[in-house]
Amino acid sequence: MLTRDLHQALGIPTREAFAVARRLMGRSDQSGNVAPEAEFVGSLQAGAFVQIGADLRALRDHVQARLEAAVEIVVRRPRGRPGRSSAAMPLGDA
Repeated sequence: MLTRDLHQALGIPTREAFAVARRLMGRSDQSGNVAPEAEFVGSLQAGAFVQIGADLRALRDHVQARLEAAVEIVVRRPRGRPGRSSAAMPLGDA
């Protein structure tokens, strides 16, 4: 979502937007190591006079809310044997 926002709002190509999003989230460029999640960086110095920031707490809250809604939508499969249906009636009883 952060990559999409960077791409759409700033016109950054997707590949570079992904790299910027990773850096904003405290992840290194190439190794994929993640900084402790309790301390998200949230901002990136992009030049002498430019700083890019993201509200990572709001992003995490939004993603969490969407995940909770998705879990509510998923219906669990019933367990056990299937119930008897009218189509399974023996021919001798008809």
